[in-house]
Amino acid sequence: MTFAAFSSTKSAASLQSSWLYRFARALDGMLSVLVNRWLARDLHDLTDHELDDIGLTRADLVRATEQPLLSDPTRYLGEVAQSSPMTVTKRSDAIWAREFPPAVRGRIE
Repeated sequence: MTFAAFSSTKSAASLQSSWLYRFARALDGMLSVLVNRWLARDLHDLTDHELDDIGLTRADLVRATEQPLLSDPTRYLGEVAQSSPMTVTKRSDAIWAREFPPAVRGRIE
């Protein structure tokens, strides 16, 4: 029996329940966490003002990176940034504080 004939007889459900599929999914999850941990470490290079713009503090970064190795720090940082009450206010203030160009070219108001 060729591989093509064998693979066509297997259903998608049986492939998902195979140990190889589960192993590949687990490995993918672990690699994603490690990559996100590496990227979160780059946030330490930002200034305090830049961190404040995205709703984070230096203490948030320390707490996120002190979590266990296989926990995703970007999930924690995302939750902190979303729950920051100042983030929404700053975003809306920044939008309204911008100078918008005139609607008609050549027209100065």
